[in-house]
Amino acid sequence: MLSPWVRIPSGIVLFFINLLCLLGVIAMPMAVDEEKFLFGILITTVCAILNAWLFIKCFQLIFNLNARNGLISPFGFRVAAVMYMLLPIVGIFTGYYSQHGWLAVVQAGIYYFIGISLLSYAKQRTSRLAANKPL
Repeated sequence: MLSPWVRIPSGIVLFFINLLCLLGVIAMPMAVDEEKFLFGILITTVCAILNAWLFIKCFQLIFNLNARNGLISPFGFRVAAVMYMLLPIVGIFTGYYSQHGWLAVVQAGIYYFIGISLLSYAKQRTSRLAANKPL
């Protein structure tokens, strides 16, 4: 559990950074070409949903809500791990590896390391939450 001296300022800073990102997401459809407007709306919607989730996490940090269960559930860590592990696979189909060469290979290795770390952290959190659950 974090100290209030760490939790509250980090939640406030994260809130304002997220607010700037939300302003960028709102302005994003205006910068997209007319032929790719539907794709711009789709990306804007996904980013807005992620911003809303991050706003919830900021309020949890600031007001110490749901502190007993942690900030992110094991399911959330698994979803993040899958997303990190899908990025190198998507890079194969977009031609990212042919454009960036060895840098892309190193980057893919780092993404898989982060994904495996998140999966192991989710496993630890699941066992810790199961141990603390009353019978």
